[in-house]
Amino acid sequence: MRLALITVNYNNAERTIALLESLKNQLEHDVRVYVVDNASESEDKNTLESWVKSAQTPDISFIASAENNGFSAGNNLAIKQAVADGAEWIALINNDTLVKQDFVTRLLEELSKTQPCLANIPLKEGDHVAYAGLIKWFSITLPHIYSLAEARKRSGNIYAIGGGVAFHRSVVEKIGLWDERYFLYFEDADFSMRARKAGFQIIPLEGPIIEHAGSASTKKLGNPMLLRYHARNNLLFAHVNGFNAVKTFLPFWVVILIIGQLIKIAFFRSKKEASQAILSGIFDYRAHRFGKLQP
Repeated sequence: MRLALITVNYNNAERTIALLESLKNQLEHDVRVYVVDNASESEDKNTLESWVKSAQTPDISFIASAENNGFSAGNNLAIKQAVADGAEWIALINNDTLVKQDFVTRLLEELSKTQPCLANIPLKEGDHVAYAGLIKWFSITLPHIYSLAEARKRSGNIYAIGGGVAFHRSVVEKIGLWDERYFLYFEDADFSMRARKAGFQIIPLEGPIIEHAGSASTKKLGNPMLLRYHARNNLLFAHVNGFNAVKTFLPFWVVILIIGQLIKIAFFRSKKEASQAILSGIFDYRAHRFGKLQP
């Protein structure tokens, strides 16, 4: 199999099916789609599974996870199956996206031009197209780069965005699967850093472009919970992947973060909820509470 396409659903069957509809007529004998249901509610899961069965094609496989352990865990279920099935390239695509009818053909053409690597598939976000993410060590959120030239210029400091990334099977064979401790956010930056350290390039592709509608499933967690994940995972990412100087400064950065949030809680009422969430994320990191967090 030349290419495995993987998408993960969590209580968003309608959008997942829309993506599958945009893909199903593009599948050749050496391309397969793996759709993972990440322990959605029964109605949503059954809707998606029924659609896959009605499609009546062996080129779309349905995998049901017994519990939702996050973005990495859901994708890992399919990655392991795709590698076992002989996939040469594996691509992860967010379920809240759509692709054009020449997407698979163009992606295969682009990947055939590269050596084994991680490739960022361009993501259209509103009026902009993201060609890569930018690694910033002491930042709770990581920005996207909306210029192909800039992404190529910063090639040594970019990561492939998890909503649209392709990687050669040799990457998984050398560095392993996606880290499930993150649950969501920063896992793509982590996978990219580990791949780069193992000698693989991070390559921003010019096309094909994925139309990204936004992180609909994660929005359901609520903004404070998203901030909590960001704060915790930023620290975990720096601890695991940072250079010596980053790791040396990390304890001081934690203290600076805590003081900053305490000041905001004391003097800025409008920022209290967000700062409390960030503090919770910091304490989660210090207590080694990784994976899925409880509200």
